[in-house]
Amino acid sequence: MLANRDAGLSHYCLAAGKESNQPCSPCPQVSATLSVRHPVYNAVRDRAARPAMLFTSREGSFLMRHLMISLLPFTRAVWSRSLIAMGLGLVMVSGLYAADLTVSEHSFGCIKEWTKVRNTYITHADPQKLKDAVRIFKDSVPNKEYPVGTFLQLLPDEAMVKHPKQKFPETNGWEFFHLDLTGQGTKIASRGDQTVNFQGVKCMSCHQPAVQFDFVCEKGHGCAPVPIDDQQIAALQNKDPRCKS
Repeated sequence: MLANRDAGLSHYCLAAGKESNQPCSPCPQVSATLSVRHPVYNAVRDRAARPAMLFTSREGSFLMRHLMISLLPFTRAVWSRSLIAMGLGLVMVSGLYAADLTVSEHSFGCIKEWTKVRNTYITHADPQKLKDAVRIFKDSVPNKEYPVGTFLQLLPDEAMVKHPKQKFPETNGWEFFHLDLTGQGTKIASRGDQTVNFQGVKCMSCHQPAVQFDFVCEKGHGCAPVPIDDQQIAALQNKDPRCKS
């Protein structure tokens, strides 16, 4: 709303432009929407179109008040749509990370308490998803991702845990762990997608050839064999200090 002073009287003109002595025109975008349904706005438009006539302060205040009231439904609609869009965005982000899990030192215990398939131990907090993970591993199902929350261990001091792929894109969601073990429990020495194994090599560099099996190594998955045989692996598993004999 612009004030236009003439002969000491205060006049009002509705416009979207700059202050001028010329009569102002209503905003065309608003006019197109309101002209049919808002008689008060039509009155403002008609009076503003007459060069010789401006609004007095009282007239302008009255008409502006009614115009703003008329615009309230449109303002509310815009705010409602904005809030809905923000809400949907939050829901999508929350959904993305709600499927993730928190992995701490307490997530690991005696390796032999997990489900064993050949040389590898597997666990999952959800019994049904544990069955799915065991089936995928046991049958070497190609092009099938393990459920988020799957834990895999071959050696007691190394582990890999499945997160949503967005968390670790380069490893399709797998996080690798190097663990320090004592009879009192587990300490996480290092973790992430850049963790190195007991040979000092990045875990992912060994698992990369098993891309068809969700980067899980096993005999026949394309990974280079570990430099210890099955008997040595079993011996290391049996020496897990966290296991109560």
